[in-house]
Amino acid sequence: MRVAIIGNGVAGVTTARILREKKVQAEITIFAEEPYPYYPRPRLIEFLQGNLGEKEIFYYPQDWYEKNQIEVLYATPVEEVYPEEKSLKTKSGKSAFFDFLVISTGSRANVPPFGNLDLSGIFTLRTLAGALAIKEWALSNSRKTLVIGGGLLGLESAFALARLGKEVTVLDHSERLLSRQLDEEGAALLKDLLEQRGIEVILKASCDSFLGEKKVEGAQLKDGKSVSGDMVLISAGVRPEVSLFQGKGILTEKGIVVNDQMQTNFPYIYAVGDVAQWRGKMWGIIPPALDQAAVAASAINGEKVSYEGTVPSNVLKVAGLDLITAGNTIPLEPGFQEFRVKDQERGIYLKIVLKDNLVVGAIALGWKKAGLTMNRMVQEKREMSPEEAQSFLEDTFKEIERSI
Repeated sequence: MRVAIIGNGVAGVTTARILREKKVQAEITIFAEEPYPYYPRPRLIEFLQGNLGEKEIFYYPQDWYEKNQIEVLYATPVEEVYPEEKSLKTKSGKSAFFDFLVISTGSRANVPPFGNLDLSGIFTLRTLAGALAIKEWALSNSRKTLVIGGGLLGLESAFALARLGKEVTVLDHSERLLSRQLDEEGAALLKDLLEQRGIEVILKASCDSFLGEKKVEGAQLKDGKSVSGDMVLISAGVRPEVSLFQGKGILTEKGIVVNDQMQTNFPYIYAVGDVAQWRGKMWGIIPPALDQAAVAASAINGEKVSYEGTVPSNVLKVAGLDLITAGNTIPLEPGFQEFRVKDQERGIYLKIVLKDNLVVGAIALGWKKAGLTMNRMVQEKREMSPEEAQSFLEDTFKEIERSI
């Protein structure tokens, strides 16, 4: 049996690992676009910050692939997939046949149609090559960086560049930072904490084009204002990488459409991770990629399994600050109850969201221990009354105060 995997990210490599753990008798070949072994994308930030060397970014030692008999063809992008023939062709012209195909092409950086994108000094961060180029430019050519986008990656990148000694300004078109994860109160506190760390944040700032002749010199905003900067990092979200499969018989919408077994409309072709569209949903974070890889590997092994969704959660450091968000943190419909405690001076904010006396959402900014507990409560849908939720937060806050 031959299993081909397109993509060397977390979803593809995890699928291969679980197939081997299940002792599936198969030839496993991963087609990797990059010339590097698998690395978790969050490690790109650690590399930019100087916390990891280039070789330390890789997740598995080289002999792990050999021991598990997983063949990885580096710098070997796939150019064509022929679903009916169960074959594919690489850009170098080589063909390969498969019994099962796992598509884990992930996503690419979303670059809005800004003007003057061809100026030098404008970057996105999705690959190790990109991180190397950003670091080289920042250290040799830049004094002030503009980060376009106030999402998780944008803020982490801003902090990394600030640690390299650069002036950093974050431009975000939203009314608050991390608008998908944080409510107004939490986002306002985070903005204050970032500015205390020397990172300027400008909200409701929609970029129109970039200034300069050959090298970037700043950003022109849609409201007529401009902001100077000799380096730009665009962090405006991601788009699933589906271009290879559109019009080839594999059903695609925003992503590759899959069923509960992660199968496409061809039962021997699976899609996992950022590229997979399950029941209309796409996640773009690591936990669903891990869950989906496990389902795909089990299904290939002939097991009766179903993907039942993933409660979204993030356990992060944003600009050196612990931030944990889980579940529905910003309920927009009636029937939810929200409970909060905050210490502006210490930079701590905790929130629990209940629905029908079940914990369905949580935010913990500035205190990881409490956040991990609250994350488990969301994952387990812990039963909790409003009185118990308020009491939990107050008791937790007292514990924090005693620990500081």
